[in-house]
Amino acid sequence: MPDNRPVFHILAVGWDHSAWQGGFYPDDLPEDWRLTYYANEVPMALWCKADEAQVESWIDDVEEGFRFYLALAGGGCDPVAVANLLGDNLGGVVVDSVVETTRTGNIPRFTLATKGQQLSEKVSPAYRLAAESLGDLRAQRALLESLAGQVPEGADVLLFIEGERMDMAVLKDLRQLAQLLGLA
Repeated sequence: MPDNRPVFHILAVGWDHSAWQGGFYPDDLPEDWRLTYYANEVPMALWCKADEAQVESWIDDVEEGFRFYLALAGGGCDPVAVANLLGDNLGGVVVDSVVETTRTGNIPRFTLATKGQQLSEKVSPAYRLAAESLGDLRAQRALLESLAGQVPEGADVLLFIEGERMDMAVLKDLRQLAQLLGLA
């Protein structure tokens, strides 16, 4: 019998978190080296202003296989140019459900969903959760199991953790829990 459980990709929004300084980031790490350490979803305000040199710098700063997800939340920025520059480093575009699909063209698209929202089989869902709302491991397990029951079978699910006080240990624990549950 095939395993049709969803696969959760647990990621962070951005890479410039003050809570990571001195814990995840070494104290003497220059600010412009933080991307090399970690990031996945690139906020629209950042990628909209990026030129070819900036995008090339991002690619040079990450390991092979690293994927960027461009946040697209209305506005006048076109993701296609940056997506083309990212090439194989592009994981997809994360859009609000009200954003027209024509703006993303053939780029893999993940639609922001809310907890409790039933999704169709055609949707690759993405969720954004505040790090402060995750609670302890029992609450995290309940969250993962609840979300797994709401998404299409076998779906790739993006779970972005955000917040000013995001702790890298919480992110790592959530990833490990998803693996133990067979959801990563």
